[in-house]
Amino acid sequence: MASAQSAVGAYHDAPSMLRASLTSFTPIRTRETVKLWYGTIRREFIRYELPEETESFEDYLTLKHDAVFNIIPIPDKFEKDKLADLFCKRSINLYKDDKEIHEIIDNIKDFKKTALSPFLNLIILIKNRYRNNIDKTLKEYAEILLETDMPFKIMSAFARSQKIYAQILNQLDSIFYRHDRILDSNISKGGRTRAEDVYNLAKEEVDSTFNIAEPWFFNKTCLDKMLIVWNADSYDDIFDLKETRYDAISERAREDYNRIFLSFRDNMKIVRKYILNSRYSRPRITRDVQYPSSNMNFNQLLSPIFLYDVTRL
Repeated sequence: MASAQSAVGAYHDAPSMLRASLTSFTPIRTRETVKLWYGTIRREFIRYELPEETESFEDYLTLKHDAVFNIIPIPDKFEKDKLADLFCKRSINLYKDDKEIHEIIDNIKDFKKTALSPFLNLIILIKNRYRNNIDKTLKEYAEILLETDMPFKIMSAFARSQKIYAQILNQLDSIFYRHDRILDSNISKGGRTRAEDVYNLAKEEVDSTFNIAEPWFFNKTCLDKMLIVWNADSYDDIFDLKETRYDAISERAREDYNRIFLSFRDNMKIVRKYILNSRYSRPRITRDVQYPSSNMNFNQLLSPIFLYDVTRL
């Protein structure tokens, strides 16, 4: 049977983690004495620190899940606070167990060069994970559409959103890649541009991107959490659903679901327009993650009309 457990909610916390990791650091100009075989030299580099007052990613997840479950309607058998705590703890545990992410974040803290490459490494990791999972996600969307009563317009929009998410990842990569090249060119030419200023400019562009995309991500989180809790029989099977059905949502709650979906679709259009009008909209084939416009599993499972609807953005 088709379940939303893996396909639904494929990118809830990755964008939030990316934003926190890319923009929370403060660049500190540092000097140190290095002993070499021919003597000692003084060198200067940028060290990235997390200010003590910085809100932790765990705190952000707590606030986000509280907000989600204060908005969406839930079955009477569940409690909002308990659901928020359950989903939040799962997200935090997944984050804490992610050794690759923490290794890269530790590398950012320990980095002793004037460059932005460690931030690029984090973005590339998330892009590679997208590449490795997109075929599976699209196949599961198709199975949900064919095997359950999920409306065509909803699954079609979910599938299209995956392409826009790929474009957001490409934009984040382009932002840091461009500023890293600016920094490298400035150093090689003996320029006086401060590395701190280059990093802060990159942060501003990343923040601008997320300010546009965050309402869309939040809508998607609400939609997916509603599908999960309305299809679950108890707290114990919330993360082990066997099937995802639209008619499991009560008729009254379905009105809220459709209202949030319309907001999700409108916000997706806003994000798409922002990306297309960005200076980074021109693809760089060697670095950009590619959305599979001719996926074999997708072609086998979906009609040509639906496939066109998914890839025509």
